[in-house]
Amino acid sequence: MILVREERYIWFRYGPEDYLGVREKLNRLAAQGWELAEKRDCHCCFARFTPTARTELTYDVEPVPLLRKEEAVQDAVLTREAEGWEPVATLNGMDIYRSIPLRFPKPREGEAAAQTRRTVLAQRYGASVLALLAVLAAAVYLYLTGGTWYLSNLSLWLMGTALPVTVGGLFWLGRRTVNLTRRTPRPAPPWSMMAGSVLAALGRVWLLLTAFMLALDQLTTAAACLVALCYLAAAGAVSGLWRRKDFGLYRRVAALVTGIAILSAYLLSLAYPGRVSVSILDEYTRLQYREEAVVQLEDLGLEGEELLSGSYQRSGSFLVTYTSYTEYWMLDGEMATLSTTSYVCRLGSAEWLYEQLSAEVGAEEILYRNGTTVVRFSAPIEGLTWEDVAAALNED
Repeated sequence: MILVREERYIWFRYGPEDYLGVREKLNRLAAQGWELAEKRDCHCCFARFTPTARTELTYDVEPVPLLRKEEAVQDAVLTREAEGWEPVATLNGMDIYRSIPLRFPKPREGEAAAQTRRTVLAQRYGASVLALLAVLAAAVYLYLTGGTWYLSNLSLWLMGTALPVTVGGLFWLGRRTVNLTRRTPRPAPPWSMMAGSVLAALGRVWLLLTAFMLALDQLTTAAACLVALCYLAAAGAVSGLWRRKDFGLYRRVAALVTGIAILSAYLLSLAYPGRVSVSILDEYTRLQYREEAVVQLEDLGLEGEELLSGSYQRSGSFLVTYTSYTEYWMLDGEMATLSTTSYVCRLGSAEWLYEQLSAEVGAEEILYRNGTTVVRFSAPIEGLTWEDVAAALNED
């Protein structure tokens, strides 16, 4: 709650399923001398209230159907005015009416009114469930296709938030199911309204952070942070438009800002990719990435006849940075492969990763750990001993 002069901003991030609880809240504030001062249709987290001298002021709230036509809005307003109500605004998918001065109207009750509201909520509920399932399906797909989980920021984020997101999602679905199937509608308890409201807000934050983690996998950290900061600044700038102008205009501007952010992230990923993959086909390119090899043929006291090809890859997450360097040589008339994979570990993950990789190391590989760095080396070369490899690793 924020007090500003003679105004008062109150948390109002409630959904249409809580229309009865919102009605009670508005009437309780009216009895305390506060009047809803919002005049524009919008979605808002905080609603503005001003002092009022009206002692007979009451409110009524109705859930709004999706894709409602303008003619339906005009008909509803005329009908309500005949009953003694005047429209205030449509906030968060709810039509809010207040009593006309010196009129004492009663909210619509009865089975017909309850059935109409259930139909509206079922429509909105179905759309919400489809949107939630789409988000979950996208999250599962990205997790399954993200490769090794500890090398992806997105996979780490999805794993870390899986439990609270599941619990929150089930609570979110449960509240809507109860409100939809209850034969006699009644206001939800204040704690339930607040919990559902906070979960809805946290859900949006989770979506934004999920998008940021996806960007971190595709961009360098600096580029991803730049896109995120520009997006947040633009979104904050248009939020004033959200509060003062037509909500449809806000949605179009918000969609434009989001589209520009996605396009910017894609273009930056071409210049500053978070995952690097380079083919090494000549000595010049090899010299550029020589330090990434950790162990090269020369370090083992060997001299190759011809460099056939090679590859360099870099990726990782804030937990583990992964670097892979492979070279293919002609050695004594046969092709020999040298492959080095190094992992720079953070947050104390080196010991755990070393144990995980130990179970995967083959007979022709060596696993070496030095502090927070774990190196996996493979060089199936005849006559080469692992003491030679270990000595080269220790020298590096």
